[in-house]
Amino acid sequence: MGSICGGTFLLAQTGLLDGRRATTHLLCAPDLAMMYPAVDVDVDALMIDDDMIIVGGVMAWADLGLVIVERLLGDDAMRETARFMMIDLPNRQQRFYSVFSPRREHGDLVISKAQHQVHLRANSRYKVADTAEWSGLEIRTFIRRFHAATGLRPNEYHQRMRIENARRLLETTTETIAKVGWDVGYDDMASVRTLFSRLTGLTPSDHRKRFRYSNANPL
Repeated sequence: MGSICGGTFLLAQTGLLDGRRATTHLLCAPDLAMMYPAVDVDVDALMIDDDMIIVGGVMAWADLGLVIVERLLGDDAMRETARFMMIDLPNRQQRFYSVFSPRREHGDLVISKAQHQVHLRANSRYKVADTAEWSGLEIRTFIRRFHAATGLRPNEYHQRMRIENARRLLETTTETIAKVGWDVGYDDMASVRTLFSRLTGLTPSDHRKRFRYSNANPL
C-alpha cells in the first residue's frame, strides 16, 4: 500500500496506520495527528517506508516510485532510474523545505506585542528578560504565556527567527557562512552550524548548495 499527501488520511481512516509512523504535507500534519491519534505523525519525514505501507508528503510521488523500483528491482536499478529521471534519491526530509511560520492569531494581545518586537529585532542580541520587559509582564509569567500562545519558549522562538533569516541569506546572497551567522546575531559559528543543522536537517553549506538561486545578487 502506498500514498502521498492527503492520501495518508484515507489510509489512516482504514486503521492500517494505527501504531505506525506516517507523514503527510506539513500543513496537514496537525489535522492528521488530531483526527487519528493512534498514528505516529512524523512531520519532518518526506516519506516513510514501513514494511508493506509507504506514505509520503506532497509531491513525494517520485520518492515513492523509486522505493517501489528498489523493492522490485534492487538498489542499482533504483539509482539508475533516479539518474535517468534527474531526481534526488529518496533520502530527503520535509524540514529541508519548511519555513518558520509562528503563531500570530492566538488572541493574547500582550504576547502579540512582544512578538512584534521580536520580529523587529530578530537579528539583535538580547535576553529573555528584555522580551518580558517589552510585554510588561514578570519574566516567569511572560515565559508561561508566551509558550502557551506560540508553542515555543521565547529563546526557541528567537532562535528559529534567526535561523529562518540565515536560510534566506544563504539562498539569496553570496555572503560567507560566517558573515551570515554574524548578520543574524551569532558570534560562535560552531553553535550556528549545530543549531542550523538541528532545525533544518542540513548544514549551512549543504542548504546553500541545494537551495541557492543561481541569479541571487551578491552583496
